[in-house]
Amino acid sequence: MTDSANFIHKGDDFVVTKSLFLFLKDYYRVVDHFFFQMNLAMYADKVFETSTKALIKSSMDEQDTAELKSKLEEGQRRSFSKLEEFGGLNSRNITNNIVDAFLWYLSSIIQDCASRRPEIITSSQTVKVAEVLQFRRNRDLVSYLVDKKINQLAYGGMDSIAEYISSTLGCELFDDKDVKSSVRYFIEVRNINSHNRGFASRIFLDRTQKLGFEVQKEGKRVHLDYDELTELSEAVVETATRLDVQLSKKFKIKRSKFSTWNADRAK
Repeated sequence: MTDSANFIHKGDDFVVTKSLFLFLKDYYRVVDHFFFQMNLAMYADKVFETSTKALIKSSMDEQDTAELKSKLEEGQRRSFSKLEEFGGLNSRNITNNIVDAFLWYLSSIIQDCASRRPEIITSSQTVKVAEVLQFRRNRDLVSYLVDKKINQLAYGGMDSIAEYISSTLGCELFDDKDVKSSVRYFIEVRNINSHNRGFASRIFLDRTQKLGFEVQKEGKRVHLDYDELTELSEAVVETATRLDVQLSKKFKIKRSKFSTWNADRAK
């Protein structure tokens, strides 16, 4: 992947639009939450181990000592093991939250572009009178139309979104085949999480069989492990970062340091 995928190492000097800043904030929170759960489980196991060993040392009763040793042996990783039981659920939550944040970013940055050139939206969509009358401000109407369009396209797959961005904004969403495959796969997994409880459907298999990922069986629940989540997450971040640079230049959208947006949000 390109250097843009390594944004996490650039710190507060990383320059982004407000839309990308908000996407990355959501991304950070999802990742932080996962590590918080893992550290909490490890800490609970450590406290249990330490306190049980202390009780064994101070115990004067052989039966009590034996029981404590048995509990220690059985429960040394009980919290972490419990967390591992929720591995599939955590994987689905991480997938859905990151992909949803990415789709929100696409909607938001398109809205930023449309606020400067409204014709790019009105020229590409048919709007019903009833839809127009719901809104008092053009900005709200544009936001509604773009968000509606992106969500509709998401269920058709990444290719539909890429084509829409190309035809509407004149920018290509991808310049790397592997990154494109990763983003496509990530979105397809999110779609079956949302609409098929995470179980592989025939449509899912047809859309993903040539993307270079492990072939699933129809009816089997798809599980993304930590390495896969890392790879796919980096792909959507790289895609958003690359698009952010293109569109901010073309449509003159304000970009600031990550720390600047962070300070503004804190006020």
